[in-house]
Amino acid sequence: MEDEDDSVDDELETNNQQSLSAVDTVQDIQEAHEEQGVNRERYNLRPNRAQAGRWSGRSYGLHLTIKQGVDKLGAAATKAIIKELSQMLDRNVFHPVSLKDLTIEQKKGIISCSMFLKEKYRADGSFEKVKARLVAGGHQQDRTVYGDKVSSPTVAISSVFMIAVIAAAERRVVTTVDIPGAYLHANMPEDCEVLMRLNKYLSNVIVQLDDRYSIYMNDDGSIIVKLDKALYGCVQSSKLWYDQLCEALSTMGYVRNDDDKCVFNRLMEGNQATICVHVDDLMITCADEGTMKCITNDLRKYFGELSVNEGRVQNYIGMVFDFSEDKKVTIEMKSYINELLEYTKTVGEASTPAEQRLFDTSYNCTELSESQRAKYHTVVAKLLYLAKRARPDILLAVSYLTTRVTKATEGDLEKLDRCLRYLRRTKELVLSMTTNNYTSLIAAIDASYGVHEDRKSHSGVLLTLGGAFICAFSRKQRINTKSSCEAELVSVSDGTNSILGCRNFMINQGYKMGPAILLQDNQSTIKMLKSGKSNSERSRHIDIRFYFICDRVKRGELCVEYQETEEMVADLLTKPVQGRQFVYLRDRLLGVNL
Repeated sequence: MEDEDDSVDDELETNNQQSLSAVDTVQDIQEAHEEQGVNRERYNLRPNRAQAGRWSGRSYGLHLTIKQGVDKLGAAATKAIIKELSQMLDRNVFHPVSLKDLTIEQKKGIISCSMFLKEKYRADGSFEKVKARLVAGGHQQDRTVYGDKVSSPTVAISSVFMIAVIAAAERRVVTTVDIPGAYLHANMPEDCEVLMRLNKYLSNVIVQLDDRYSIYMNDDGSIIVKLDKALYGCVQSSKLWYDQLCEALSTMGYVRNDDDKCVFNRLMEGNQATICVHVDDLMITCADEGTMKCITNDLRKYFGELSVNEGRVQNYIGMVFDFSEDKKVTIEMKSYINELLEYTKTVGEASTPAEQRLFDTSYNCTELSESQRAKYHTVVAKLLYLAKRARPDILLAVSYLTTRVTKATEGDLEKLDRCLRYLRRTKELVLSMTTNNYTSLIAAIDASYGVHEDRKSHSGVLLTLGGAFICAFSRKQRINTKSSCEAELVSVSDGTNSILGCRNFMINQGYKMGPAILLQDNQSTIKMLKSGKSNSERSRHIDIRFYFICDRVKRGELCVEYQETEEMVADLLTKPVQGRQFVYLRDRLLGVNL
């Protein structure tokens, strides 16, 4: 990456005369930008973004290097770079050091950095801005030096959904807040020295912004700086920012939920205010507009200017939340789906995301080429991102496809294409959450016995709060079982932790919760769960660890109930259901017409 950025210095002038030939002065660059203007059509390149840059796991956008960004975005990219470096100087993120004053060990520890650009879009697909970000080469740091000081949590999707359901049911005001340059609010510890090299291009811009840096420029045009703030990319930065945010919220009177370290609550005039934290993006819910104003004003006192979005429709961590209807919230990612379909050039439609032979690996076994497999892997990752959020109806198919990324065949590619064709047919579907009794936690758990090629079974778990979807998973079981009853028991065991975790989360939010209801369609399994022991000689081999649910039942945390197989929505998560039954269960899963 460092070599790629260094090569930019030699190519910028010839490739981008109009935008960057005036890099001698910041004023000339800004004037060039003003003359060209920000033509929205020029860099509205969503359909083609995957052809340049790289896939980012944090979001579904793509990051561009300096050269790619300037080639594609022109003066808009230059302006974004200047803005980002100006922020570095204004916030005293680093200070220059003389290379000759450093020891040999210090020189060995110098890390590189990169500047990335990104066309940032809101979750509804509308263009927001071109954003530049200076990223430290944290991959060059020795992680063992920092021990456990590099791990930082983000809010669980299930927690976000539960908070959204509560907000809808209680008619709360919902606002999202972005804290610009969040990491830069955190100081690097005094005992933590991080030295970083600014390449020739970045050093040149820095000197134009602050000529005091000129005396520190080395023979190769680079400048060495010492980081004073938690710059993006450093292994410890996310933890430093999280600790800083926790301290600020604690000072304001917020208390952290013990079951999700990224959910904070505070009583304000007798009403609960809740903040969900995903890095620098906050979703806030509270009783009324006045309380919300107080909350955002408190945040501004600590973090300065905020990006605040008010209204009944909110974009948060890649999803669009719509609270327009009374006691209801819908969640959709239509723009993401459209972008994915255009990227994959999907044509045709399918009525279900998977055909009957989903788990069959015996046909069309020709392995994909390396380039095909790489794209297969990328598309499956994008589908998984979608399935875990707004489209759980494709979770079974995606769950299987993820197990094939290292050995994908032509047959797997056909299964992937079917899932995409199903999305094309149903891209207008949204996840709809309507609830009145939001203290009722219900889990539907099912298993398909011996469906995989190694004869392992498949588990499916669906959790709802007052009938509203909050969490689901679909996965291959880790052990082989000897009967469908045993497979069901393993599935219940796998899902119980999620059930109890969501129940404890709601209790820590201050709600009185009755026992979580566990729905099962296997009578033998229900008897074993209630009795805590095997029913016959054929089931005496089953490990005792699968009976711990009985203790939870006796303690009043779980209540096991029977549900007819035809009504078991979790069937969608264990087997490729077809026809009318698929549509019926899917609509119940997504809350369609309920």
